[in-house]
Amino acid sequence: MDSIGIIFHFPWKVKLAGRHALALTQGTRQVNKGETERCNTRESLLLEEDPQKGEHILTLSVRRPVINHSYVLLYELAE
Repeated sequence: MDSIGIIFHFPWKVKLAGRHALALTQGTRQVNKGETERCNTRESLLLEEDPQKGEHILTLSVRRPVINHSYVLLYELAE
């Protein structure tokens, strides 16, 4: 597999307080620290605004994902 992507679209008025990605080893569900760090770089974890569509777009894009791993995109809504 060359890459995977997880994308969430939020309405414009919804604000995010935080975002984080995890890479978990399948079977054990243990966090792979190195792969998790790679997923949390500016190149992989993006928050974009699209005023024309009136939304925020949160994207996790992983190039060359590790075999037998699950990727999780977490977010926290602002109050």
